[in-house]
Amino acid sequence: MKSVYWDKNTIISMPECLNQQIVFNGRVWSFDYCRRLGPLWLKKNGSERRCQNPKKAVWEAFQQWLIEHELNTN
Repeated sequence: MKSVYWDKNTIISMPECLNQQIVFNGRVWSFDYCRRLGPLWLKKNGSERRCQNPKKAVWEAFQQWLIEHELNTN
């Protein structure tokens, strides 16, 4: 997670990778990525998805994204 200092008393934390996408079975899965917390899955309009636990195959595609972007933490 990237930290930005707003002033001397306030720290704002934000994901390292914003508006990322993977395509699985013709469906686009959008997310913001934070190394510490993992992906935050998003709807088409950019708001958070209610369900943050997609199917196993989507996680496998996400793992491939991590490898391609050299962000794998394993």
